[in-house]
Amino acid sequence: MREKNSKRVVIIDDIDSGSIEQAIFILRNSGIPNRSAGNSIVSEAERIIHAYVQTMERTQKGISKREERSRRRKKQRSWRGIASVGIALGCFAVAAGLLFHYMGSILSGF
Repeated sequence: MREKNSKRVVIIDDIDSGSIEQAIFILRNSGIPNRSAGNSIVSEAERIIHAYVQTMERTQKGISKREERSRRRKKQRSWRGIASVGIALGCFAVAAGLLFHYMGSILSGF
């Protein structure tokens, strides 16, 4: 049989917030925090939440930048395709013009 230490779980409901429904904190078993330690727990929770929000904002910005780069590359590829077709048609037109020119000069010699 294994003995498991119970954890202290603090669940905060009924938060007056438009984005947070519930907050859950699991405290370490390093003793029961006294009244003066309460402020340090609150400041630590604020620090953790602040770091999480900053990470999420950076991640979201990174995704947005990646999506924008992807869109730009797709546009560049489509313009490259159009330019390639235009160049190929131009070369074909020049080749056809040269062919008709030389064919005309050869036939006029007969």
